[in-house]
Amino acid sequence: METTLHWHHNPRELETLSKRFVEEVLPRFSGTVRQRFVPAGETLELNGSCLWVVRDGQIDVLVNERPIESLKAQSVLGPWFTAAPGVSFVGVGDGCHVVGYDNGEISTLFRHADSALHLWSAMVTASAAKYFTLFSTLKVKAVPPPPTFRTFSPGEVIIREGEFAHEVLCLVDGDADVIAHGAKVGKIKREEIFGALAALTGAPRMASVVANKTTTCMVFERDDFEDLLRSHTSLMSKLFEDMARAMHEANANIARLEEGKKDGVKRWGLI
Repeated sequence: METTLHWHHNPRELETLSKRFVEEVLPRFSGTVRQRFVPAGETLELNGSCLWVVRDGQIDVLVNERPIESLKAQSVLGPWFTAAPGVSFVGVGDGCHVVGYDNGEISTLFRHADSALHLWSAMVTASAAKYFTLFSTLKVKAVPPPPTFRTFSPGEVIIREGEFAHEVLCLVDGDADVIAHGAKVGKIKREEIFGALAALTGAPRMASVVANKTTTCMVFERDDFEDLLRSHTSLMSKLFEDMARAMHEANANIARLEEGKKDGVKRWGLI
């Protein structure tokens, strides 16, 4: 399995990656599918339960009511959009048909198909490179919320695999491992942001994070974290970088697990 992700250096590859994801991965999806039509001028509301894909027509991406891009057929409305506050999707022209794939069942597909997870990881890193430039130029005045701090004992679970959660964390001091299905697939580094993707999208946590020693984390509720992104656009770059690094590291560890455990490979998704 290819383990080196190079797409985050070439954000223009996102369109190609999205097309491959729609044509190669989604036909293998056997779960709940929703169909929706978004008329011109109306907004598609995202609640984190589905991964939406444009089937036909056109939908505009707006940030704080300012259009930044138009999406057409085979475009994926991924969680990279929800990392920026104030994002909305509005139908234009003759409207837009979208298809929704249940997020929980998509996660199950990733756990059983390394190639699908690898392609998804490439899409997330490419989208981070592409959209950060756009998002970071949008200035929004906001007062950053005060953080809270939480200390965890050695062996204590910081976030738990499979849980639905609304907290985003940053490791301030200590050391922690990323565990998926009983296998260690990565580490959380000091000052690394984690837990954001599940909190922002409403999807279940795809891995646990366990303290190795006494560990302190800065903790934000989802709404407070979005306010922080509004007031510190540079934080968005770090968030995307941390996501990309974690996915890259996980893919490499998955490959090593495959080589060493032919009878029971452990697969990992997104925290």
